[in-house]
Amino acid sequence: MECAQTPNLDSLAGRGTLLADAFTPSPMCSPARAALFTGRYPHCNGVMGLTHKRFAWDLYPEEIHLAQYLRRQGYQTRLAGLQHETRRKLDEHFDQCSGRGLADETVDAALEYLEDMRQDERPFYLQIGFVEGHRRPGHPNGEFGPAPALDPEQVEVPGFLKDTPACRRELAQFDGAISFMDAQIGRILEYLDDH
Repeated sequence: MECAQTPNLDSLAGRGTLLADAFTPSPMCSPARAALFTGRYPHCNGVMGLTHKRFAWDLYPEEIHLAQYLRRQGYQTRLAGLQHETRRKLDEHFDQCSGRGLADETVDAALEYLEDMRQDERPFYLQIGFVEGHRRPGHPNGEFGPAPALDPEQVEVPGFLKDTPACRRELAQFDGAISFMDAQIGRILEYLDDH
């Protein structure tokens, strides 16, 4: 049976602090991210749904994003890739931002930021957001990313899902995208090891 291969995420978890008993306060991305970056539950920070234009949830005006707090403390703050925990102007939080892109483009921007920030004595905060865990609107079947899907017949279907061809295709696409993202994370870890 196959599933997403994540040796680089596994390595990162092995080197850092792994919060094995953590849980997400929301199954949706925007509220989960907003909780992570404010330290407050969705019902306390204002983001109880997606922040996309048609939904328009956003942080309450008094809420402080981690990047905003660190910037006020003198940190260099950069964002590479996806962000959708707030609808605020990103220059309130970040000195520089790259656009949304696939993992390889996001990591290209992150590596440029890391190289640039090395030249400055100030501490830095780099937030990296990947799109690969999300469906890509406008792409065939809502694919997750450019990586080849795994073989649907070899995918491991968790017991809480019904084992159907559609489910297997979905998991194969998702796992392929996560494996692609993991390979790109490996580029960041390699850079950090070398510097």
